[in-house]
Amino acid sequence: MESCTWSVLQNQQHNYFFISNQGRINIEQKFYHEIFNSWSEVRAVSMHSEIDNIMGQILWNNRYLQIQKKTFHWEHWACKGIMMLQDIITENGTFMNESELRKLYNIRCSFLDVLQIRECIPKEWKDAIRSQRCRQKKFNFSNDVFICDKMYNIETFKTSIIYNYLIKQKYRTPTCITKWKEIYPGFNDASEDLWPNIFKLSFKITRETKLQSFQFKIIHRLITCQKKLHEMKIVDSDICLYCAEKDDLKHFFLYCNKSHSFWNSFFKWWNNLGDIVIAPDYATLAESILFGFQSEGEIFNVINYCILLAKYYIYCQKIHNNNKIDFYQYLAHLRCKLSIEENIMYSEYKWAL
Repeated sequence: MESCTWSVLQNQQHNYFFISNQGRINIEQKFYHEIFNSWSEVRAVSMHSEIDNIMGQILWNNRYLQIQKKTFHWEHWACKGIMMLQDIITENGTFMNESELRKLYNIRCSFLDVLQIRECIPKEWKDAIRSQRCRQKKFNFSNDVFICDKMYNIETFKTSIIYNYLIKQKYRTPTCITKWKEIYPGFNDASEDLWPNIFKLSFKITRETKLQSFQFKIIHRLITCQKKLHEMKIVDSDICLYCAEKDDLKHFFLYCNKSHSFWNSFFKWWNNLGDIVIAPDYATLAESILFGFQSEGEIFNVINYCILLAKYYIYCQKIHNNNKIDFYQYLAHLRCKLSIEENIMYSEYKWAL
């Protein structure tokens, strides 16, 4: 059994690893090393945490509670049921003295034992405990555990909470978002849901992976306009081939003469449909063309799909067909796409029957 890799896990369980808060450790087996250190990450607690999170902290093998810079475990205290910080705190928010501990838990302890425990508790925690005069909530060591900045009942706890917490901790704002905020300062005051909705929009309005990937490239500023090619040292100039202006991503899709003419025709056509009238004002429409209209409703899904297909049409015409951008050619392409979608929907409905 000693040669089995599971013995590492058993030894750590014996040392209260999963119920304690030891912090990061080194283990030769990489698999267990990552498990234990990920567990350590979700067990981290702030010095200015809420009172319930503090009171639910285990006393033993806790990285935040150290005597002479080492975690500790007093077996004779643990056997008597003293496991959490709340177990040595009175209901009035004061620390029990040695007499109270002997009377309540029937343990042998001295003034120095109690002093060591009190001195190892972080000052911020002691201040929070003293300010809490009366606590109604009590935790059960067998069922309650501090995970992801909160106390949970282990019987109802879901692993998805840990997964989402670890993903959130590792999340870094994409550089494209920072760049777009520089270009459009209004994004700095937008709600937290704006960028998740922008990233998800293409998956909401089309099943075609080619269009989804294309919108992903726009958001991440990966479109090969002249400016991009110049930065990659593929071409000698970042000037647009058709209107003698700097060809960045906005110019490529919006402000190039051919693109500008196309969008004028597009919104004139859309407004004639009569569902929603959109004023062709580039000062307000630029963001909606690039990222889609962030409004709920089927009609907005429709126009967002039409705009996405229009952007892809402009891109293909500029890259492969010498900038021959014709709105009526786009309409024919749109009708073809809608006809295909209609046939797919009919086929799926027929098979469902």
